[in-house]
Amino acid sequence: MKRLGLVVTVLLACSLSLSATGVVTVTSPLNNSTVTSPVLVHATYSATATYMKLWVDHVAVIALHTGSVFDYSAALAPGAHLLEVQAADATSGVVVTTRVNITVSSGSTQSVTVTTPLNNSTVTSPVAIHATYSRTANYMKLWIDHVASTVEHNGSVFDTTSPLTAGPHLLEVQAQDSTTLTTFTTPVNITVTNATGVSVSPSLASVVAGQSQQFTATGATGAVTWSVSPAAAGSITSSGLFTAGATAGTATIAAADSGTGKSGTATANVIAFVITPNPASVTSGGTVTLTANAPATWSVTSGGGTISNTTTASTTATYTALSVAGSATVTANESANNAIAASATVNTAALTITPGVAHTGEGQSQQFTANAPVTWTTSCGSIDANGLFTAPSVVGDCTITATQTTASATATAVDHVTVPIIQGLHYTTWKNDLARTGQQRSEILLTPANVNATTFGLKFSAALDGMVFAQPLYMSALTINGAKHNVVFVATEHDTLYAFDSDTAGAPLWKKTFLINGATTVPQANVGSTIPTEIGITGTPVIDPATGTLYLVAETLEAGVYKHRLHALDVTTGNERTGSPKLIAPTGFASKEELQRTGLALANGNVYVAFGSQGDHAPYNGWVVAYSATTLAQVAAWNVSPGGTAGGVWESGSAPSIDSNGDLYVSTGNGSFNKTTQFSMSIVKLSPTLSVLDWFAPFDAVSQSKGDKDVGSGGVLVVPDQSGPFPHELIECGKLPQVYVLNRDNLGHQGATSNSQIVQELTNVVGGNTGTQSADHCFTTPAYWEGNVYFAGNNDVIRRFILDPSTGKLSTAALDKGTFIFAFPGGQPVTSSNSASSGIVWVVDRGAPAHLHAFDAANVSNSLYTSGPLVFEKFAVPTVVEGKVFVAGQGKLFVFGLF
Repeated sequence: MKRLGLVVTVLLACSLSLSATGVVTVTSPLNNSTVTSPVLVHATYSATATYMKLWVDHVAVIALHTGSVFDYSAALAPGAHLLEVQAADATSGVVVTTRVNITVSSGSTQSVTVTTPLNNSTVTSPVAIHATYSRTANYMKLWIDHVASTVEHNGSVFDTTSPLTAGPHLLEVQAQDSTTLTTFTTPVNITVTNATGVSVSPSLASVVAGQSQQFTATGATGAVTWSVSPAAAGSITSSGLFTAGATAGTATIAAADSGTGKSGTATANVIAFVITPNPASVTSGGTVTLTANAPATWSVTSGGGTISNTTTASTTATYTALSVAGSATVTANESANNAIAASATVNTAALTITPGVAHTGEGQSQQFTANAPVTWTTSCGSIDANGLFTAPSVVGDCTITATQTTASATATAVDHVTVPIIQGLHYTTWKNDLARTGQQRSEILLTPANVNATTFGLKFSAALDGMVFAQPLYMSALTINGAKHNVVFVATEHDTLYAFDSDTAGAPLWKKTFLINGATTVPQANVGSTIPTEIGITGTPVIDPATGTLYLVAETLEAGVYKHRLHALDVTTGNERTGSPKLIAPTGFASKEELQRTGLALANGNVYVAFGSQGDHAPYNGWVVAYSATTLAQVAAWNVSPGGTAGGVWESGSAPSIDSNGDLYVSTGNGSFNKTTQFSMSIVKLSPTLSVLDWFAPFDAVSQSKGDKDVGSGGVLVVPDQSGPFPHELIECGKLPQVYVLNRDNLGHQGATSNSQIVQELTNVVGGNTGTQSADHCFTTPAYWEGNVYFAGNNDVIRRFILDPSTGKLSTAALDKGTFIFAFPGGQPVTSSNSASSGIVWVVDRGAPAHLHAFDAANVSNSLYTSGPLVFEKFAVPTVVEGKVFVAGQGKLFVFGLF
């Protein structure tokens, strides 16, 4: 009868839901979608709800939220599942349900394992409960019959004893993952019989194989008889002293009362006898301490070396390695049962010096380290006891020698002493300067002669937690944690900023996450973005070297609200500056639909932040917003299309370009255009306070806008000032077939039937004829060096044009070109040089796989280097500085340099 009553209640709720005023909308996951576990379930109720609740395959999930927004991560097994999100209307009390069918393609590897009690077992009260979590947990918690108990453990091991009434019970042990903050739950059904009258303590014990544990019984009226099951698990004396067997497992300890015939039980978990660490590592001639989980005598059974405590039982022993690299086996024989033994492998590494090869300017310093205590010597220059080498004042090669203090082992490294590298050289903004020329003119190490597959290539990489669309930035000689480092900064779409030592990578010097207080990145599916999977930090940050402050914009999702924040961070710690962060919210700004795609710009005492769209999903407008670099107060805001739509400022990742007067130049995408207040499909000149000073739009901008032919798919190159009739020029190309050369002193506005009013228009000189979006010519900002202009167009080869200052015009065709075709969307070239010599053009392609390319800047038909296969995102820009090339891709920072 109870079951029939439940059915009637459910049918009544379904019937009444027809009169409810609210609707449950599930935005994640989408109906009939395929997802991976854990599954983020996000839903909202259009009216006010007293609660919202999730059912999975008709089973209620513990997660129960008050309010009208529901967020929960559910760990689901692979296969088909039915999700149902309920909301109880606060006014009518009616329960409204929306159903979503999904397929889980892969399950989570995280799990909670309950070893005691076993599922569907019969136990006595009090009940011993033991569980473990497969990864690291913030906490583990017990639920009894759907009610949370007061028992909560920190860490990944859960132990408790709970008195329960006789009858069936549902136990659920829950763990919250420390990394993902996702909860995982394992249910166990048990039946509790009446209390036995005999209590065994401890109720749960862990015993190393061969070792002993004393158990005691209370509540017995007669003599106690002890037993162990299974028998192979160990033995127990008449006084309750249990000795574990040689094999790991679980033993049940029983105490029977001869007076009443009742009995009580306890559980002993037999733990294997082990040595840690295993394997162990040591340098040649060095020592390492090994630990066993029970007293033992120790020996070296193969591979050589010596070890302490060969006759005296101890839980620790010191192994001393031979002076050569190799591998040894160390054995520990448990003192309580000599037949029980454990072995560990000790790997002996050769003595090494890092870096093995260095390039140091005359009189400058280089830090060397060894993987063991050593004394240092050098063939030239000087080196102190800590390995800090100071180069001599003459060019040449110095041999650095490390001699191990505990053995006769030695290792050497070579330092190539060069002419001095510029001290304090930084790379702090997108393409290195406000004009966005892409030039790095102080590169003395990398030349066309040594950038080749023999002497140059990938040196190392560092792991990142997400995809990267921002260009890496660089600062030299920063003092972090008391030591100087050359530092490369990388921002990811997982809303994390990393600071790595650029010479060694390895673990980050520091990293900063912006996912705090329950914030998450923005799922791609929520906003229909062109950024895959998740949106976090997209635009390239900018650094003020004078104050040591890095500025970036992080996008987050917080309780269903989409937010962009401008952060100002200390470059040595990652800590927020005073007044940081600043919520970006100019009047009329629709944060959910906006994407902060462009790089940030720093000029005029302001930080400039521009916005486009999340995949052209209206309603949105293009924006440029200015904030005080000191206080982060909003100074000005410019809406590209007020009263209209679109006009995004995205420029394929470029930052706003700025001339020597502090005026800004941006290109805009398709959208509303009226020549007075709306400037989509244009190149616009803005004052430092963001008033429109001048503009250019193609004569057919309106018709081209309807075909999504963005002017704004390319960034603006501000040409360095020159002699001739047009001393101040800019060059830009977008999806249209034209390359535009404009006079910055008079951009030309819009012609009636042609673009004849501008300096120059070249048609169909950049961009290929086949491939993805082949009708769209440019997703790039051309690079500049010594009067040369370099394009890597969509589905096109790299091309070099020359800009003639006497006419202010580009050559009508490329002077030379490469042979490698840069598939969609083309490449973002930059240059390195030693002033006017040793020019190299660097470009990343986005093929499958992708590569880093280097071309001779004097003749790009001369390909100098192509890397092995890598994985990058669209519009990736290489950063070239002080002999290294940094490129960030999908989950990796790649560092190239001379071998």
